[in-house]
Amino acid sequence: MHDTQGTILLHDVGFPCARRDFYYDPRSIPADAVHRHSFLMGVTLDSPQLVPGGYRGEGQFAWALEEGGERNGILTAVEQFLQSHPEYVYRSIDAVFGLGALTRRGSKAAEDAERVLGRYDNALVRRLERNRLELYLKVLELQDALGARDAASALDKKDVS
Repeated sequence: MHDTQGTILLHDVGFPCARRDFYYDPRSIPADAVHRHSFLMGVTLDSPQLVPGGYRGEGQFAWALEEGGERNGILTAVEQFLQSHPEYVYRSIDAVFGLGALTRRGSKAAEDAERVLGRYDNALVRRLERNRLELYLKVLELQDALGARDAASALDKKDVS
């Protein structure tokens, strides 16, 4: 018998949100559910702490200060859900910040998710995503350097007047 229920699709199940919360408006969330966070600092690969620069929201969103731990990140939430709901199965691909699918075990939707997502769950896709992220973070670093240079140049011009 096939279950008629569908698929729950989840985005941002990979870096940087897999193991780190981010907030657009932390004041709208109960205080005990919000991790200490920063609107100014950013994230980068291979660093559990926030860094100056990196991928950041420019004041539009905040990152949890620390990566990992209880109730921190989308993938962490999925894993916690699966612990209490063994009737679901989870599949994901590591492209463009990660795409995940939750389906009922044994359902047509689970078969479809495996058929569609399974082919992209491989080392090549993971390496391509890592490369994409490294390049994106490098672009941000170069933009920051140009911005700092332009700000210094503007100050120099102001001193000359």
